[in-house]
Amino acid sequence: MKKPKSSLKLNSKTFIGKTLLQFFWRCEFLYRKIQNTKEFVVSEGKRINDTLIAFQSKFEHEIKVLDHKFEEQNKAIVADVNNRFDKVNKRCDQLEKMIIEEREERLKQSDEMLRPLKEHLASRLKQLFFQI
Repeated sequence: MKKPKSSLKLNSKTFIGKTLLQFFWRCEFLYRKIQNTKEFVVSEGKRINDTLIAFQSKFEHEIKVLDHKFEEQNKAIVADVNNRFDKVNKRCDQLEKMIIEEREERLKQSDEMLRPLKEHLASRLKQLFFQI
């Protein structure tokens, strides 16, 4: 079996040395490039992670601020509504008292107006019973 002819001359020591040296430099260059890429990816990952942590912290802070703001607004609205209910209840109590007083006054007036009629009817009934 014949060995294929190579275009490279392997018998020259200087050519092999240069080729190995170039190969070594090329490998070292590629290794540095891979290391740089790895460091870049790691640093970008850290930067993105830090950005996410900062965003989350800011978001949580904003949520707390909004929550506190809405709690305060809710407390103010509840206090206002309770105050209005108290005023309405007081007014209802006053109106009930006024209605009771008005009814009692009208009953008295009705009794006073009907008293002469009742007395007249009572006297007429007495006359009727005494005549029988």
